[in-house]
Amino acid sequence: MAWTAQKLNNLKNHFALTDKQIGTAIQERTFMVWKMRNGVIDLAKYESRLSGYLKALKAAKRAEMDAMADFFLSFED
Repeated sequence: MAWTAQKLNNLKNHFALTDKQIGTAIQERTFMVWKMRNGVIDLAKYESRLSGYLKALKAAKRAEMDAMADFFLSFED
């Protein structure tokens, strides 16, 4: 996936993430994430890290959703 500042901002907003959370996940400083989101630096160097983080987020959210569904289904008679 070709990452752009807009896509990174969309990811941040969709999952309600902070720059610090993104930075920790991709092993980069918070200020560098801010620069990425504001188009100051090119994201090409970070594409594989960001894509990996996105895949991990998706998997975690799916697991969370499945656990929540199982919890509510346990109340059915």
